[in-house]
Amino acid sequence: NIAIPANAEANDQSIGSVAIDTDNIIGSISLMGGKIDNIRLKKFNQELDASSGLVKILSPIGSEKPYYVHNGWVGNQNIEVELPNEKSIWTNLSKNALTASSPVLLEWNNGNGLTFKKKIEVDNNFLFTITQSIENNTTKDYTFYPYSLASRHGLPDDYTDFFVLHEGFIGVLGDEGEIRADYNDIAKESESFENIEGGWLGFTDKNWATVIVPPKNMPYQGRFTSLSNGSIYQVDYLGNGQTVYASNIIEVTSHVFAGAKQVNILDSYEDNYGLIKFDLLVDWGWFYFLTKPLFYLLQWLYGILGNYGLSILGVTIIIKIIFFPLANKAYVSMSSMKKLQPEMLNIREKYKNDRAKQQQAIVEIYKKEKVNPLSGC
Repeated sequence: NIAIPANAEANDQSIGSVAIDTDNIIGSISLMGGKIDNIRLKKFNQELDASSGLVKILSPIGSEKPYYVHNGWVGNQNIEVELPNEKSIWTNLSKNALTASSPVLLEWNNGNGLTFKKKIEVDNNFLFTITQSIENNTTKDYTFYPYSLASRHGLPDDYTDFFVLHEGFIGVLGDEGEIRADYNDIAKESESFENIEGGWLGFTDKNWATVIVPPKNMPYQGRFTSLSNGSIYQVDYLGNGQTVYASNIIEVTSHVFAGAKQVNILDSYEDNYGLIKFDLLVDWGWFYFLTKPLFYLLQWLYGILGNYGLSILGVTIIIKIIFFPLANKAYVSMSSMKKLQPEMLNIREKYKNDRAKQQQAIVEIYKKEKVNPLSGC
């Protein structure tokens, strides 16, 4: 019965923020709640025209369609201490922007002996590492529950709800495996998953995704839900209780992905961070075992030829070469069958009133000429 905080409604653009600037993304972290709420992709434009503006992944409260990620702590219903929430104002102790080489450290003090900190790091692609810590300077022990949520107000601008490509809620949740859900379905009824260990959950769009990754080796509850009569969509998790003893410190580390679904990058996160089946953010269809190798072949040819049209032609030629022995066998069989057509027509005419003799005579011709009528397949 631990509740994750509701969405903040206040405009936090005037509170202040910490800039984010890497090779691939630019944006900011709001000091209200310490939310990652402004991410744009430096290398992707909204349209082919370079003047169309950068692709936006996350947007702050107060914008047209707020979309952000928030990490924090909650206590049970009997807790008597104040905890930071989405409206709490954090202090940037680092006094610098967040870059791939410079993490930031945010702090919030409840004034009664508990100090909360968030160390936020980012790589040169799209993965954030968030280390949350609690310093207990009291004489009491406390148990708190770490959580993370991704909150999306409204649907993506280019959302089509087309069955060929999944857009919406997605996750790989421990033994539950891959879970998908459409926005409309979650607007009608939330889905929750209990006692999960490992995996990730988030939103996937055509080319972009936002994912929250629970702390490693920590059981958690995952949820796909909708708020405000279906106008706000949210994925969240709630980790197991963590006890911070008197005069001690605890910390938990989680991750956030917000960026482009580039397969080589997704695969590297699976290998380096243990994000199981992270490449399933890409909708490979039913024939995953074929489509992904073909994709890598296309990419390899593109690196050589520099053109996807030529790459597609190249893949076609390679497939033709691989299957040439089978195709050649089929062509030989078809040619042999064509040569036998006059004799078969004579047999059908000769035994037109006796189907049994007709079939027997045709089989004898096949045996004599050593032709298999099925090999053309």
